[in-house]
Amino acid sequence: MDSKQMRNVLIVMAGVLFVWILSPLFGFRQTDVSISTSPLQFNAARAYGSIEEFVTRCPNRIFGSIESRAASGYLGDELEKLGYETDYARLSARIIRHKEVGQNVLGYKAGHDPRIIAEWGMLGAADLASRYAERDRIAAVLSLDNVATGDLAALQLDETGMLKGFTPPWYRMLALEAAEKEGLPVQYTSGLREHLARTFYIPWSDQGPFLNTGIPAINLASLSVNRDYTKAVYHTPQDTVEKLKISSVESFGQAAERIVRTLDELPSIPRESMDAFRLGHALFLGPEIILLLHTIVFLPLPFCLFFYFRKHCSSMKLAGLGREILAYFATLLPFLIIYFLIVLYGKLRMLPMYALYPATAKDSILENPSWGILGGIFGTASIIAALCILFYMFGFRSYPKQVFNISKPFLLCLLLVTAILALLHNSYWAVTFLTLPCWIWGLVGHSRHSNKRILHWIWILAAGLPCFAILWLLGPRFGISLNLIWYQILALSTGLFSATGYILGAAATAIGIRFMVIQLHSSG
Repeated sequence: MDSKQMRNVLIVMAGVLFVWILSPLFGFRQTDVSISTSPLQFNAARAYGSIEEFVTRCPNRIFGSIESRAASGYLGDELEKLGYETDYARLSARIIRHKEVGQNVLGYKAGHDPRIIAEWGMLGAADLASRYAERDRIAAVLSLDNVATGDLAALQLDETGMLKGFTPPWYRMLALEAAEKEGLPVQYTSGLREHLARTFYIPWSDQGPFLNTGIPAINLASLSVNRDYTKAVYHTPQDTVEKLKISSVESFGQAAERIVRTLDELPSIPRESMDAFRLGHALFLGPEIILLLHTIVFLPLPFCLFFYFRKHCSSMKLAGLGREILAYFATLLPFLIIYFLIVLYGKLRMLPMYALYPATAKDSILENPSWGILGGIFGTASIIAALCILFYMFGFRSYPKQVFNISKPFLLCLLLVTAILALLHNSYWAVTFLTLPCWIWGLVGHSRHSNKRILHWIWILAAGLPCFAILWLLGPRFGISLNLIWYQILALSTGLFSATGYILGAAATAIGIRFMVIQLHSSG
């Protein structure tokens, strides 16, 4: 592109940014909810005593074990003492290479709709959301996560669905305003944090499966004043009931009761979209505005394509274009081989198999990668990549040399197709990972001078900064560090990371590699 065309593309980019800055003007404010003023009956001392007795009598509650069934029976007995009728729902899940069986505990009172369900974490929640016979009658779900050790610094609301879905605005405001009555700060999802949460749709707690099926749900958790200590003892033998404070149990329990009472006093359950995006406390953007904002992000790319085709269309040759097509698919093939081998190793049960999530934080399976499997996957992919390079170098020597101004428009077309498919897959994912590639790669030109060529390579690599930054940010949440690649392989094998997302990411990565390579071509 010449300087005038580049200026026009930059104007389009500035216009997109301007529209995004003005987007709050098109938002709506969620109306406040009348929080229940009924007297609270939660007894923190009694609750603490029940927790202490439960963990003392049932210290080992590993899913599928005899002890876990005993724990379920204990919870059922306690619910019956409180006047509830109980029932049990069996469920199964694969843990490493074994199929284990557990059960959810359901408690209800005749003539009353509110029910208590004790479920086995995300596995139990997923089973209830998909198989519970009366799930169509569920008005809303409140998941109670954890009381943090020591004094509480804040309460926390988790609102992300599993693979899709988010807590609707009415429930988010209800839970927030009810929790704020405890006088503690309340952390909730909004802005950039919500954008990243919707990029992956990986919930950290048990509301996720319910939101996936369209059931309004939210999770109440808490944060300790001493987060470093809490993180250190998490999932260790030192994480004991003595670390809890009755005052913390009281704040958590009263917030939960207030949310439930407010839900119970609603005249009807609102029917609102789960796709509304929270900008701030009560300010939301509707799904139509969000889709428009995400779509216009990619407007600069068609402008780049138009200018390149108008200038270089007459000089394009079919042979040169065909060679670039083969080069691109040869670049993509090793990434597809990696996914194929992950699926194959999973089918052959050579990978540790889990339902839903891979091993939890501090699990020995997660902290000790199988280097043989990693070597097999990436060694095979490396061999395939080397063979593709050799085939390409020696198989096409008689063909005309590739030209930058032929290869680049083709790669921009591929990038546009990838962006469109990504928007259809998950528009948040598309904006997170493809905005910079679509903006930067379209503007990067060609030069015969090595210094400028190095600068162009730096700019091409810079488009991947969001990916590197997100991996760095999310690593601690997953409890992973140097075992990052191992976790990603397990997550792809369980379906936590989708095949569609991987293939789109691989396609974009292959395009980026080709953009770096064509810097070595002549300009034509």
